[in-house]
Amino acid sequence: MGPNVKYKQVLSFCMALVLGGTGTLLAQKGPRIVAEATIIYSIKNLDSSVSKQIRENLDKSTKTVFVKGLQCRSDVASPSFSQTTLFNYEDSVITILRTIGANKFLTQLKHSQWRKMNDKFVQAKFVPSTADSLVILGYACARGTLQLSNGTQCQVWYTKDFVTSATDNEYQFKLVPGFVLQYAMQDEVSGGYLQYTVSQMNTLPVPGFMFDVPTKGYRILQ
Repeated sequence: MGPNVKYKQVLSFCMALVLGGTGTLLAQKGPRIVAEATIIYSIKNLDSSVSKQIRENLDKSTKTVFVKGLQCRSDVASPSFSQTTLFNYEDSVITILRTIGANKFLTQLKHSQWRKMNDKFVQAKFVPSTADSLVILGYACARGTLQLSNGTQCQVWYTKDFVTSATDNEYQFKLVPGFVLQYAMQDEVSGGYLQYTVSQMNTLPVPGFMFDVPTKGYRILQ
């Protein structure tokens, strides 16, 4: 499916929501499409070999994903740093904001650069499993494995009940036929094996300013 076709489908869905009511879930064949959502993942270290300081930081870390139509924001917050990724399907760039101590950095990537940054997921293979099941926040989840091009793997638990309207931000999950509620993979920064699990989720409207790109206070990195 080409990007223009995909865009028209999502746009048609969003228009249907405006004309049909205020709900964020639309009954249809296949997974429901969630057009607005706040999704919070807890982070757990599964690797006992990492240092005590890293383990303590990870225990206090969270990942939050905000979805509003074609826009997606992903926040990773820990005691030592924070990172925000702002993605809008209609924009020509992806914005990454990083805060380390008192230092703030802003990087903007073209879609080709974003693809290259996620290169190990581009050639990935998804292998579903029918042997296991898990219930997370009341959603029945199936298990699958993403075999990445760099030789590593990502274990995912996903529900087929719904997907989000903004699908391009979480690049590693483009092949998964549903929404990922839990996943585990090696972290490139800490070197540990991390597990992310959705602990909270709501489909209330997300304020539009959450997706604004700051115009001051950040050092621009190319």
